[in-house]
Amino acid sequence: MNFSKKIQWLIVIAFVLFMFYKPILGFLLIGSLLLFYVIKYCFFFNNINKNGKETTGKILSYETEYEGHKTPLVEFEINKKKIIKKLIIIPQLI
Repeated sequence: MNFSKKIQWLIVIAFVLFMFYKPILGFLLIGSLLLFYVIKYCFFFNNINKNGKETTGKILSYETEYEGHKTPLVEFEINKKKIIKKLIIIPQLI
């Protein structure tokens, strides 16, 4: 992941430099970076759908976030181990 951050900064610097020299190359760099992340996260979500474990949880309480949004604190069990986490909702792609 650290290597990825270095590449991102290189692309951003190249984008800024190319915007003054040849703007089309700058936009091509940003477009290719966005395409890379779309493909990367498609594989990530596909892996979760194939290999993820489904379980049920119990809402223990709600935590108030910014602007009054409430985030549930959920307790669930995986492999006979109880875990308490804040729920992060990821919208379905389909």
